Amino acid sequence: MQALIEKMVQDQIKKQLNQQLSKSLGMSGSQAQDMIENSLPYLLGGLKKQTDSKEGAEALMEALTKDDRHDGHVLEDIETLAQDPEAGEGASILGHIFGDKEDAIEEDVASKAGIDKDQAKKGLMVMAPMLMAMLGKVVRSEKMNPDKLSEVVTDVSKNKDMGGAGMKLVYQFLDQDGDGDLKDDFIRMGKNWLGKQLGGR
Repeated sequence: MQALIEKMVQDQIKKQLNQQLSKSLGMSGSQAQDMIENSLPYLLGGLKKQTDSKEGAEALMEALTKDDRHDGHVLEDIETLAQDPEAGEGASILGHIFGDKEDAIEEDVASKAGIDKDQAKKGLMVMAPMLMAMLGKVVRSEKMNPDKLSEVVTDVSKNKDMGGAGMKLVYQFLDQDGDGDLKDDFIRMGKNWLGKQLGGR
């Protein structure tokens, strides 16, 4: 199941969506790729945070199985969603998994990809429902329970091709109660992590 979701992400988000974002949101191919690569850790980190608790995993499971918007049909028409991101469920999904960190995350993604914040926001609004649709499709076909869903989301988030190397800092940031200054938070967390690594030798 983990491998299936990772293949779907590679084929439909990293490859197909790259072309659609370039065309619909006025990005170059390299900017779209950078936007996708820098967004995945945040999206997967947000979902992992959601499924870390039993209640969160059960709530996500209910959304994926009881809501037809997450049955996978959105994956059949990526072009339409990319052309009109606000017509999908992206805004509500981002608000739910990012909370008050959404603004800082969009700014960070935009800065790293060399695009403006509005482009980053719209790109995330396309990726979020796609990722939910992928999970929903697998959950339904494999008849997964909340515990298995949590396990699969965690395993996917650790994959280096899905952003695994930077996931520790992303996940810590999503747990922080801060002022939204992502750059300062990452510098601080990076120093703390490095200090622990050096101190443990």
